[in-house]
Amino acid sequence: MTDLKPSDDGCHKPLDEPFWEENFFFLAWDARTSSGFTLHLMSGPHRGCMEAKGWACVDGHTAASSALTTGAGEVLATRGLTTEIVRPFEKWRMRYEGMGMAYPAEFTCVPLREGPVPFGFDIEYTARHVPLPWSPQDLDVFPRLTHGRYEQGGGWKGRVWVGDRDVESTTGLIVRDHSWGPRTITYGEGWWCPMSFGEELFVSGQSAISYDRWTGWMAVVDGDTVTRLDDPMFRCDKPLTYRNYTSATVRPAPTSPIADDFQFTGHITIPSMYDALYPAAYIIEDTLSTVRWGDRTGYGNIDYHMASTHPHYDVAVRNVRGW
Repeated sequence: MTDLKPSDDGCHKPLDEPFWEENFFFLAWDARTSSGFTLHLMSGPHRGCMEAKGWACVDGHTAASSALTTGAGEVLATRGLTTEIVRPFEKWRMRYEGMGMAYPAEFTCVPLREGPVPFGFDIEYTARHVPLPWSPQDLDVFPRLTHGRYEQGGGWKGRVWVGDRDVESTTGLIVRDHSWGPRTITYGEGWWCPMSFGEELFVSGQSAISYDRWTGWMAVVDGDTVTRLDDPMFRCDKPLTYRNYTSATVRPAPTSPIADDFQFTGHITIPSMYDALYPAAYIIEDTLSTVRWGDRTGYGNIDYHMASTHPHYDVAVRNVRGW
């Protein structure tokens, strides 16, 4: 899919196809206030349920939850969430109120469980660059989607709270992802690294082992211009190892016109299990990071995936459930 309509920024009518689903994923950070949030919304009509995985941080104090609800509906109607799409692909208003578990004020991996601590955010998101739609070739990398997916970065301002702590941000950066259609898992492991360098500049890419070969892509969005780079995408300077990305150097492919590496410095890592809505279970580990690219400083996420076909998956599952 390369053409997006304004209506694609909202929810889609499910098709009567196996494993049809819709996902919205928001990952935000403000380095000035050491605050941020993530929210992953999933609707699986074929299984009659929706899932919301939320997390928030205020100056190192974190809370997170994962809530699975029965019934199929629009994923933006998830309990605790209100949204207003002011201008598609340009401006959203969002408020989310969750109840979760609190976690220590140090760099840590945190599981997502419901609990007694209120947390959430009330923010406005703004983008001044076009969204990055996935091409049919991109959609074949990981995971496989047959309808649509796009990414976008931007800025955010507003309030984030954890328990009785709250902070007002005016300088935050955000990356987001929206996908819809039948989804099948075709990869063993890999990573996704979206990066926002303000409201006009966005870089992203994926790299994964799919069908027993490395494959991937990378793109730069500057205002209204999308530049796609050749396969393969970049490589990290560390092996693909679970719980390994507190920091990393992401290097573009040698043939890429991008000369500078991307230097990631992680702030916090959030591991999640995804085993309710998909044909195969897998783990995602998100490391919210400050990114330096030449003379630019922005925000990015190292999103590491491990599918249930991985030989170390069972050990990783025990670790996630034990945190």
